[in-house]
Amino acid sequence: MELYKIQDGDLIKPLPIPYRNGDYENSISVRCIVNDTHTIYDTHKYYGRLSRELRERVNDGHIIETPTTLHRNFICLNINNEIRFTNVGRTLNLMLTDNILDTNVNQHIRVAIDKNSLGYLTYDDSELVEIPGWEPLVESTNIDDWIDYIRKNQEGYLEDYLEKHGVLNNIQVMDKIYWPGCMYEIIQEDRDEKLGKLLRS
Repeated sequence: MELYKIQDGDLIKPLPIPYRNGDYENSISVRCIVNDTHTIYDTHKYYGRLSRELRERVNDGHIIETPTTLHRNFICLNINNEIRFTNVGRTLNLMLTDNILDTNVNQHIRVAIDKNSLGYLTYDDSELVEIPGWEPLVESTNIDDWIDYIRKNQEGYLEDYLEKHGVLNNIQVMDKIYWPGCMYEIIQEDRDEKLGKLLRS
């Protein structure tokens, strides 16, 4: 599965994101750990523990470059009657989740991409619009019918994509971003804690 890259002028409408267990969400916020070649999704929320350990190592005299991190919001979209997944920043996420969660209402975001004075992309001129003659993908207001349709027509589950590109499946990359053996140390700590609880029970 490849994420869709939103283009200037796109007309987008959010849809629920289905999970394998039957649940769904309107959007998923994930911290990303980034280097020159990879974006790693911290779905298990290891960042806080890694950051604490990183500070301790720096205080002990180790020279470690602080990694770049950012938050991305993952959403499911109807793009030209196709089910796609993408990630957006704060501006588009707020517009999408605050205005048009109703799958059967003819409200969409017309994306307008510009650059600010610093050269960063902005989406501030994006607007809420109606599309003449638009019809919903599913003629039902029942969320279960929508989830069933999305499951049958999506390229794959977003949770699988995030896991594939997540921390535990990219341990060697994490070693380069932080320090060698960083994830094995945390994994071992978790195992020791579980073992300790079993022994005490």
